[in-house]
Amino acid sequence: MDPGDGPGAPGGGPRRGVGSGVIIDTSGNIVTNRHVVEGASKVTVTMWDGSEVLAKVVGADPRTDVAVVRLEKAPKGIVAARIGDSEKLEVGEWVLAIGSPLGLEQTVTAGIVSGKGRAGRKVHMSGDRVRSYIQTDAKINPGNSGGPLANLSGEVVGINTLINLGPGGAYGFAIPINEVRRVSQVLLKDGRVRYPYLGVMVGDLSELEAAKKASLGANLPAKAAYVNEVSPGGPAAKAGVQAGDLITQIDGRKIEYGADVVDYVSSQAIGTKVNLNYLRGGRPMTTAVSLGELPGADEAKLADSGKIGLSLQTLTAEIVPPYSLKT
Repeated sequence: MDPGDGPGAPGGGPRRGVGSGVIIDTSGNIVTNRHVVEGASKVTVTMWDGSEVLAKVVGADPRTDVAVVRLEKAPKGIVAARIGDSEKLEVGEWVLAIGSPLGLEQTVTAGIVSGKGRAGRKVHMSGDRVRSYIQTDAKINPGNSGGPLANLSGEVVGINTLINLGPGGAYGFAIPINEVRRVSQVLLKDGRVRYPYLGVMVGDLSELEAAKKASLGANLPAKAAYVNEVSPGGPAAKAGVQAGDLITQIDGRKIEYGADVVDYVSSQAIGTKVNLNYLRGGRPMTTAVSLGELPGADEAKLADSGKIGLSLQTLTAEIVPPYSLKT
């Protein structure tokens, strides 16, 4: 898949990018990564027989790095991919990464599932709302992005999205197909995905420096979510939450990390009222917050949280910066 004339390259010329995709139905809808089509003014899809078909972006979700494009005229006899169940995928299972890496068409590499589930609470991947990934040692290169990760039954179980640039690493990451299916269905229906919004930027109490912890009061818990910032006028701000508060529970569920806040809020519906237990200056406090709708990516600024000890790169060869978790 060629996004065509994207944002201007150095020197003012058009930029061409290459990625991969998966045909999900006979109407010509294709799922890929959002970063594959980001900024594209023209999308051209190269089919299995080498023919080229123009396509348009139906919808793209930067928070899960999933996009759907639709062929303007689906070729006769088009076949949709077989979609598997990523929940049934097991560590150690053989998988194939398929795509067009480095501009080489229809290549396949093999490996095993090295890990699955949460990618690590400190690791910000290609989308801040993807809570779990499939990790594989199947060779993945720029251009595989958006292409299928398939099991040996020929079922698509993930969408390749990232490669590891670390000195010890030949690991790739894929978004589980169950997550991709959910997001793509919403994009096909509405063109965008709406997310619940608490309005805080959170980190981990355990990661704060000793001097900073001491300023928060006495008898602090060992683990909690530290509120770095509160969005002005957001749901949390309206409920009285302030920067420096420590969130310890939401609706009675224990909170130990900032990621726990994101996970819980993401599982709720917009408009849901949640009960927060938090500490301010060591004093326990409670409040009820009605979740709003998360602003668009351009409105919701994500702040840099510093080094995390792992270098990652999207398959467009642009390094993904680590960010604080925001919900």
